[in-house]
Amino acid sequence: MIIKEINVYGFGKWTNESFTLDPHFQLVYGENEAGKSTLMSFIQAVFFGFPKKSDHHKSYEPLHHTTYGGSVVISTKEDGDIMIERVRKGRKKGDVTVKYSSGKTGGEDDLLEILDGYTEQVYRGIFSFDLMGLQGLEKMNAEEINSFLYDTSISGGPSLLSGEKEADEKMQSLFKPRGKVTPVNVTLKDLQKIEKEVNEWRSKLAGYEEISGKVELAEKELKETAGIKEKLDSKQAELDRLKKLLPLYADYKIIREQRKGNGEMTFPESGMNRLERSLKEKKELELQLTELHEKKSRLDEQRKNCQENQSSYNVKEIEGKVRQLNKQEGRYSEQLRSKQTLSEKIPPLIKQKKRIEADWGIEEERNFLHRDTTRQSEEELIRLNCLITESDQELERIKKEKIRLDEDRRRLEYELTESNKNLLNDQDKREIEGNLKTVQHYEAFKPQLSMLQHRLEVLRGQGSPKQQNNDNLSMLLFVIGGLLLLSGIWTIWTGSLFPGILTCLLGIVSIVIGVTRSKNKAEGTLEVELDQVQKEVSGWIEVENKVNNWPVSDWKMKLTLHEQAQHQKNQIERELRNLNRVCNGLTNEKENYQQRSNEALDELHRWAVTSGFDPGYTGEQYEEMFADTVKWKSLMMEEESVENELMSVTKQINSFIEEVSSTARPVGIIQSDEPGAMLYELDQWVRNQTKITAVLSDLDKEYSSLAARSEAILRRIKKEDEEITKLYEEAGVSTEESFRKKEAEWKMERQKQEEERTILAQMKAISPADRLESDWKRCDDISITIDEEIEQVLEEKKLNEERARQLVEDITTYRHLLKELEDGQSYEDCLQHYEMTRQKLLSLSKEWARYALAKDIIDKTKQIYEEKRQPAVLKGAESYFRQLTGDRYTKLFAPLGEAKFIVEREDGVRFSPGDLSQGTCELLYLSLRFSLAEQYQQTERFPIIIDEAFVNFDALRRKRVMEAVKKISAKHQVLYFTCHDHMIQESGSMKKILLGQTVSQR
Repeated sequence: MIIKEINVYGFGKWTNESFTLDPHFQLVYGENEAGKSTLMSFIQAVFFGFPKKSDHHKSYEPLHHTTYGGSVVISTKEDGDIMIERVRKGRKKGDVTVKYSSGKTGGEDDLLEILDGYTEQVYRGIFSFDLMGLQGLEKMNAEEINSFLYDTSISGGPSLLSGEKEADEKMQSLFKPRGKVTPVNVTLKDLQKIEKEVNEWRSKLAGYEEISGKVELAEKELKETAGIKEKLDSKQAELDRLKKLLPLYADYKIIREQRKGNGEMTFPESGMNRLERSLKEKKELELQLTELHEKKSRLDEQRKNCQENQSSYNVKEIEGKVRQLNKQEGRYSEQLRSKQTLSEKIPPLIKQKKRIEADWGIEEERNFLHRDTTRQSEEELIRLNCLITESDQELERIKKEKIRLDEDRRRLEYELTESNKNLLNDQDKREIEGNLKTVQHYEAFKPQLSMLQHRLEVLRGQGSPKQQNNDNLSMLLFVIGGLLLLSGIWTIWTGSLFPGILTCLLGIVSIVIGVTRSKNKAEGTLEVELDQVQKEVSGWIEVENKVNNWPVSDWKMKLTLHEQAQHQKNQIERELRNLNRVCNGLTNEKENYQQRSNEALDELHRWAVTSGFDPGYTGEQYEEMFADTVKWKSLMMEEESVENELMSVTKQINSFIEEVSSTARPVGIIQSDEPGAMLYELDQWVRNQTKITAVLSDLDKEYSSLAARSEAILRRIKKEDEEITKLYEEAGVSTEESFRKKEAEWKMERQKQEEERTILAQMKAISPADRLESDWKRCDDISITIDEEIEQVLEEKKLNEERARQLVEDITTYRHLLKELEDGQSYEDCLQHYEMTRQKLLSLSKEWARYALAKDIIDKTKQIYEEKRQPAVLKGAESYFRQLTGDRYTKLFAPLGEAKFIVEREDGVRFSPGDLSQGTCELLYLSLRFSLAEQYQQTERFPIIIDEAFVNFDALRRKRVMEAVKKISAKHQVLYFTCHDHMIQESGSMKKILLGQTVSQR
C-alpha cells in the first residue's frame, strides 16, 4: 500500500491543502508549529477515525473551516488507486467514503477490507513511532529495557507483556495463598466466622428464664453503684477545690504579712515618664533658643548692608515704565522695518501706474479717475460682452452646421441615385414573383411526386387475371375475418379477456379490408385510375424540367436587392425631407442671432460713452481697459495709504525715543541715540533695586519669624518648668533625685497590691464567697497531704465505675439475647449473611479464574511466537542491528521461555540490552521495529511513519540509519517528519515537502 496524495479539507491549522508523496521515501520538513504533528494525526484519523474526547488525544478540529476531515489517495496491488475520504457529519469517528478507480464506492466495511487486519493498535505499535519511544528508554532500568525490547519484538510496543503483567497483578490483587487483605482471603475468613456464628445460634435457643432473673439482679445492683458514685463525686469536687486553693492561700498570707505597717502612698500617675519628657523638652528648647539668637545677629548685619545700596527713587514706578517700554521695543523694531518697507513700496506703485497710462496713451490722471468702475458698470460690460460672444459663437455654429448639412444632402442624393439602379420595373418583378411561386409549389409537392410515380408503376404492373381474382380475395378476407371474430368472442366468454379482444380486432380488420377492396372495384376500373395518375405525373415532370432550367438563385437575389433598394430609397427620402426642415430652421436662427449681435454692439457703444470710456473698441478690449482702470485706481489708493502709514510710523518712532530718554535721565543713565541700549541699562538698574528690595523684605520677614519663634520657645520653657514643679508637689518632694527614689518605692507597693488582688480573685473563682473563709480554716487545719486523700477517692470511683460498666454490659447483653430469642430475626439475618458471603466468594473466584485463563493464553501465545515468528524477526533485526552499528554487534539471541534478549559483540562478548549505551539501545529498538514491520505479512505492506526518531544520533549513525531506511523503503513506503535542517542536506535527492515555505506541493 502506498499513500499517493493527501487532501486536507479542514484539520487543525490545515485548510484546503494537498500533498503528493513519493512512493518510496518522503521527507517532510517544517519548523515547530508548522503542522507536522497535525499532518501525521490526519493520516491516522483518515484510516482509523477521529479521536474521541475520552481518548486523551487532541481532536484537531479545524480553526478556519466548517468541514472537519479530508481524504487520502492510496495505491494497492489488487484495486489500483483508491480514495479514502473521512469527514465528520453525524458519527464521532467520522463518515467514511471509499471511491475505487473503477467508479465503485463504499463505506466503513470497504475500508476495513482494504486495511485487511491493520488496526489502530497495529499501526501505532509497528508502523508509526517517534522520539518518545526512544526517549522512554532513558527512564527504564536494565530489566525494564530488556522486557520492553522483548515486547517490541512481538507486537511493536508494550502490549503483550503488559497484558501478562496486568493479568498477574489482578490475580495477586484477588488472592494470595497466605494473604490477609486480598478480597478472596478476606471473604473466605468472613465466611468461616459467619459459619461459626450460625453454629452458636443453634445452641442458644434455651435458658430464657435464667437470663431474665440475671437482668433484674443486675439492674438493682446498678442503682446502688449510682448512689455511691454521687457521694464520691461530691467528695472529689471538695478535695479538688481545696487542692487548688491551698497554694493561693499560702501566698496570700505571705503578702498580707509583708504589707503590715505600710500606709497609703501617693505618687502622680506616669510621673517618671512625664518628668523625663519635660526635662528633655526643656533642654531641647533652650538649645533652639540659643540658635535663634545667633541667627538674629547675622540678619541685623545683612539688613544694614542692603539699606546702604537701596535707591531713593520710586523703583516700582520706574519698573512699570521700563516693563512698558520693553514691550514697546519690539513694536519699535517692527516700526523701523515697516518704515523701510513702506519707503520701498512707493516707487514700484508709481512705476506700475505710469506703465498702465503708457499702454493706453493717456497722460492725464483725471481720464482714469472719471471712469465708472462700479460693480454695476462691470456687470453690464460683462453681460454685453457675453451676449456678443454668445451671438458670434452661435452664428459660427450655425455656419458649421449648415456646411455639414450640405454635405449630408449631397451624400443622400448620391445614395438615392445608387438605390434607383437596383430597382426592378413592374413587369420584371411580377414575372419573377410568378415563377418563384411555381417553384415553391413544386418544392412542396416534390415528396408526393415520388409516391405518385411509384403508384403509376404499380398500376402498370397489374394485369387482368389479378383483377379477376380480386373478388375471390375479398371473399377470402370476409371468411377469415368472420372466423377470427367468432374465435375472439369465444375466448372472451371462456375468461381470457386480452387474447379474445386482440383476436376480435384482427377479425374486424380483415373484414374492413375486404369491404374496401370491393368498394374500389365498384367505384372505377383500373384503366381509369392509370390514365389519371399518368397525366398528373407527366404534368409535374414538365414543371420539374422548367424549374431545373430556371435561374432561381438569381431571381431570389434580384428580388432581395429590389426590396433592400426600395427600403433604402424610402429611408433616404425621409432623411432628405428632415434635412430640408433643419436647414430652414438654421436660416431663421441665423437671422435672429445676427439681429441680437447688432443690438448688443449698439448697447456697448452707449455703455462706453456713459461710463467715460473712449468709443470704438471691441468688447474684449473694453474688458481689458476696464480691468486696467480698476488696477490703476487700486494702485493710486495703495500709494496714498502707504504714504499715510509712513507718516504715522515715523511719528510713533520719534515718540518712543523721547519716552525712553525721559525715563533714563532721572536715574543717571547716559543719553544715547539707540533706545535699546538705554532700555537695557534701565532694566539692569530696576533688577538690582528690585533684588535689594526683595532681600530686605525677606530679611524682615525672617527676623520677625525668629522673634516670634523665640517668644514661643520661652513660653514653652516656662510651661515645662510649671509641669516639673507640679510633679514634685504631687509626689511630696523637692528634687529630681528624691522624686526618682519615691517612684521606685511606689512601684513596689503597687505591685504587692496587684498581687494580693489577683490571688484573692483567683480564690473567689475557686470557692464561692460564702464558703471562702470556711475553706481558709480547713486549709489551716489540714494535717495530711491532700493528694493522698484525692487518690484514695479516685480509686474508689474507678472500682465503682468498672462495676457499673460491667453491669450495663451484662444488662445489654442479656436484653439483646432476650430480644433475639423473642423475635428470632437475628438468626435469619445470620443465615442470610452467610449465603451472601458465599456468593461473593464464588464471584471473586470466577474473576480470578478469568485472569488465570488470560495469563495462560498469553503464555501459549508467547510460546507460539517464540517457536514460529521470533526467529524471523530476530534474524531481520540482527541484520539491521549489524548494519546500524557498523558490524560492531553481530548477533541477537532470545532464549526460549525467557522474556529477554542477549546481544553478542564482534569479539564474542555478550550483553543484555540494559548493559548497552543509550544510543546503542536506541539502535536496537529501531532494528526490532524495522524487522517487525518487514515480517508483518499481509496482502498490502503498510507505510512506515517516523517522527524525529534520529535526531539524537551523530552524523555517522544517521548516515547508517538513512541507508537502512532506503533499504526498507524498497518494500515499504517511508514518511519521515523532521524540523532539523541537516536532515534535508543528508537526505540527498530524496523528495521533500517543506511546510511553511511551500505549503502545498502537488
